[in-house]
Amino acid sequence: MTNPPPAHLIRTAADLRAAGNAWERVADEVEYPLVEVREWPQRYPTRWRKATEAAVRRTLSEATGEALLYLRKQLRSENAKVVCEASLKLVQVRVLLEKAHRPAKGDTQQTTSPPGYADRLLNYVRGMTDEQLATAGDSESLQAAG
Repeated sequence: MTNPPPAHLIRTAADLRAAGNAWERVADEVEYPLVEVREWPQRYPTRWRKATEAAVRRTLSEATGEALLYLRKQLRSENAKVVCEASLKLVQVRVLLEKAHRPAKGDTQQTTSPPGYADRLLNYVRGMTDEQLATAGDSESLQAAG
């Protein structure tokens, strides 16, 4: 029985797999034999699971950041329909995040927005015309929605 690989190599392998890389690429990157690297999930299940879960969280976080950046770029489009769709998507993300981080009943933790703010903001944006959405970033503040 060989010694387990160092933690940083399991993390690297998990990161590569979470990003969709083939086992061959993983083995090349960590400089371990392919047959051995493929066995890591079974041989070291707890370490592999923890590393993989963390890698998936990091990958999803990066992808989400990229998607939000792309939507924000679309807000500057000349096409009112593109601006409207991007606005709605961004507000929907806000609503979901607010609901996901809403304190449990009885929790005294303060939120950054008043109760129901995200839902009111979404309804406000849905009610805007294409012209209003196209100029919202220039002359109107969505803060007024609350």
